Amino acid sequence: MHVGLWCIQGSGHLYPMGALGRELMARGHEVTCFQDLRARGMLKAAGVRWAPIGTAAPWRPHAGEFATPGLMLHQAKCVLDEGTTAAKAAGVDAFVVDQCDLAAGSVADRLGLPFVNVSFFPPVFLDDSTPPHTVGWGSGDGRHARRRNRGANRALVRAVGGVIQLVNRQRAAWNLPPHNSLNDFFSSRAIVAQLPECLELPRPRPPHLYYTGPFLDGRGRHHVWFPWEALDGRPIVYATLGTVRNRAVEVFHTIAAACSVLPVQLILSLGGFFEPNELPTLPGSPIVVQYAPQLELLSAASICITHAGLNTTLEALTHGVPLVAVPITDDQPGVAARIRRARVGRVVPLRRLTVDRLTAAVDALLSDRRYREAAGRVRAHIAAANGLTRAADIIEVVVRS
Repeated sequence: MHVGLWCIQGSGHLYPMGALGRELMARGHEVTCFQDLRARGMLKAAGVRWAPIGTAAPWRPHAGEFATPGLMLHQAKCVLDEGTTAAKAAGVDAFVVDQCDLAAGSVADRLGLPFVNVSFFPPVFLDDSTPPHTVGWGSGDGRHARRRNRGANRALVRAVGGVIQLVNRQRAAWNLPPHNSLNDFFSSRAIVAQLPECLELPRPRPPHLYYTGPFLDGRGRHHVWFPWEALDGRPIVYATLGTVRNRAVEVFHTIAAACSVLPVQLILSLGGFFEPNELPTLPGSPIVVQYAPQLELLSAASICITHAGLNTTLEALTHGVPLVAVPITDDQPGVAARIRRARVGRVVPLRRLTVDRLTAAVDALLSDRRYREAAGRVRAHIAAANGLTRAADIIEVVVRS
């Protein structure tokens, strides 16, 4: 079987998709990932074949643009314009599609090929009993909770309304029936989420929604230099705001100031948008790097301060590391809600972030062993679930059925 992988840009999508591609390749399948030139190096490091789409006009956000819907719209245009030809040329037999790519499933429908969705954030299957991943509150059973969830679901649909309209116009041109709800854009065969079920909010579970655990094999990443000799034996606090929305210098300063009054050593990863020497002097003399060897550092860390991106969250919990979540946007409020509910960390929303609040959150994780114990239980669940193997098992079965 030749599997085509379709996902949007960003390490939070390409890393787990690359791991899934490697697992399918290890089972004897051909795998090709369709992306633009920016993904070529990352896919090469992942060991996954790259096929170009969207190379003529790479996406660049306009000033003030809410980046993720803009990126999703760009992805949809590229996939609808070039995906059919690219998939035919590659000779793929089935699609594995990121839930952020709302167009590739329609290309599969046009070609008469099966497709499966994978979710690199809390899975999307809208229901008024469950809030979407874009908000930070938990589940509720009452009328007010359902009304609030319904409003949040509608807001999510509005945010991607341009993508929905574009895809439905193209479906009409291809003589395919329209998608009447956001749920219609997703596979009826399987939605495979790397979120462990033990972290999910209470919700109705459709029979084709699977929780497997992280798609993580510890391979397929560029080597990253790090000054290991600078570690001094104090408990390590590893802090990262990811590689997408981490341009706020004041947030880095707040993190450094909060940790400077505690008996810890802070390692701060800037995610590529700054050189360490571009920052002002930070309190406490933390180790500051442009990029960090995240998996290696998490294996030694006591606490992770994170934007609550799902990849970093799952990588920390795979190592049993409790978290302080500072959610900023996209799925991060929803991931933070799951961190709070599972009691594997504390949440300090960006709008309420102060040195004192962050210091209190880090100190609570250091002094209260219940957070580490809860993180350890999630680590055991992740290890037992073997998410990558389980995800590949599901894909193999459902695309052949």
